[in-house]
Amino acid sequence: MSITVATTAGSTATKSLTALTSHPAGTPSTLPPGGSREDDRQQPCTAHPNWCTEAGIHDAHLGARHVVMGNDGRELLDARLLDFSGSQPAIGLGETDTDAAEARAKAKDFRKFADDLETLADMMDATTSTDRDVASCPGGVSFCTGDSD
Repeated sequence: MSITVATTAGSTATKSLTALTSHPAGTPSTLPPGGSREDDRQQPCTAHPNWCTEAGIHDAHLGARHVVMGNDGRELLDARLLDFSGSQPAIGLGETDTDAAEARAKAKDFRKFADDLETLADMMDATTSTDRDVASCPGGVSFCTGDSD
């Protein structure tokens, strides 16, 4: 059986996976005494118990998503650990998969970006405190300088 899984919600980037059975083909599935299929579905992941958020028998291991949202409620960036059985674990970063070294390099870029973003905010604060009156702008247009022709 083959299934397709998106690495992030709404993503068009997908990976084809082969579903695994919990027992070898041709052998009967047995439950422990007093056990149930519901118990199987509630068991934490045994492959990556320290980060996989999936429970029960599964081969698509997905960690918790870390998301930065924009002011408009849309996602700007997301990251999570993931491992599709038969592959090496990766960090899903936006629409790309990275290894640990690439993720650390990208984190360094993000720290610089965050510093640059704060610098822009400081520049905006300094600019808006010395700008001419914009209260006379029609309809709340923010780029209006208040000058009249």
